[in-house]
Amino acid sequence: MFKKFLIFPFILVLALAFSYAQFNESLYIGGSQFPNTVSTGELDVGIWAWTGKPYYSPYMEIEPLAKIWGYDNATKTVEFKVNNAYPGAKTFCIVWIRNTGSIAAKVKSIKWNLPDYVNVTYYGGKLPDWVAKDARDFVDELYKKGMINNYYYNEMINTINERVNSTGCLHEGLVLDAEENDALILYWTFEDNTPENASFTGSCTIEFTQFNQ
Repeated sequence: MFKKFLIFPFILVLALAFSYAQFNESLYIGGSQFPNTVSTGELDVGIWAWTGKPYYSPYMEIEPLAKIWGYDNATKTVEFKVNNAYPGAKTFCIVWIRNTGSIAAKVKSIKWNLPDYVNVTYYGGKLPDWVAKDARDFVDELYKKGMINNYYYNEMINTINERVNSTGCLHEGLVLDAEENDALILYWTFEDNTPENASFTGSCTIEFTQFNQ
């Protein structure tokens, strides 16, 4: 009987040690001035794909039309080139996000490096049906061109469908659960002061933080 009592604490210590090794991110749970911390999971969120195209603007080009990094090589910044922009032209773009970590993450900021003549319109929150249709049609187009495989096609379509009736579609302050996909869906409009045949290289950087910071 005495041996059994000795074995149980030993097993408990091993379990606690294993838990500490598995969950090693600092999570703030107290006030901002004197926060308490606990050991928790891994914070790892990034952009796993970029898709962007002219929106009924036949003379303009976006490169690349699609780029897939995948979950294992997700990045925080996407870069792209726009050619032959002009006043009144529009684009439709989707930045695909996945939380590959083990804890929820919050979108801290979305930063664009674009000319001042580009107006960005986000569709965060509940996704309108017409925007969802644009997104599905674009994903179908990329799939038919062989630019995305069957696996990522299904991931993209499922993400769009989930966002039609949710509080999702990426925006600042959104909390993304572990292993969850999301999409930053947006349109650009080139204002009247856009130079004719304008070309530039732009970028989008998305920063994430722990969900309670």
